[in-house]
Amino acid sequence: MPFVKAARDLAEKRGEDITYTPEAGEAVTIRAIFESSYEEVDQDLGVVVQSTQPRLSCVILSDIPTGGASGDRLTVRGVTYRMRDMPHADEDGICDLYLHKV
Repeated sequence: MPFVKAARDLAEKRGEDITYTPEAGEAVTIRAIFESSYEEVDQDLGVVVQSTQPRLSCVILSDIPTGGASGDRLTVRGVTYRMRDMPHADEDGICDLYLHKV
């Protein structure tokens, strides 16, 4: 799968090691790109909410123990996060993981 190879290459070049600990299982190291970009959200209420959304990009679903689950823990740069939702992979198994700081 050429897209999986490209995602792995990108994660190797621009990514970092992340400790992934499933709720039931052993911790493993995965390689991914960490982003915590600034977002503004206007829910058509006339009120703007400002926030950051931490996420991991270029994650290969098969690298995640048990396929990943909401509540699994990830340690990035010494900070612990929980996965907000199940991973939503594309047809090649490449996904983003949206995180919540613990």
